[in-house]
Amino acid sequence: MSEIADVLGQKISSVSGLVDRMAKRGLLQRIASARDGRVVLIELTDEGASLATKALAFVKRTNAQLLAVIGQHADIQAFSDACEAITLSADQTVFDMASTIAVSNETALQKTEKRVKTA
Repeated sequence: MSEIADVLGQKISSVSGLVDRMAKRGLLQRIASARDGRVVLIELTDEGASLATKALAFVKRTNAQLLAVIGQHADIQAFSDACEAITLSADQTVFDMASTIAVSNETALQKTEKRVKTA
């Protein structure tokens, strides 16, 4: 959880609570690591992935609406580029969330294994 908290800029307790609430809603599941019983991997469920897809669609629709409102302004291309960058960032965040969490857990496991080997 500490690496996820670092990525999100949140406290571990906040991330743990968020994961608990998301799990209760069926948006993600915890999976015990086959390599280390202390490590828990987190993965989006089908329902969680569906919600992520809907959230991304909402962001894209909102960006399109904003573009329509300011479409007559000279800086439209700069704004469009900024919206696209935001959308791409949101896309990566939403769809790679499960992978990031899994990689974070695996990285933490590898760091722990290195510390144990060097100790």
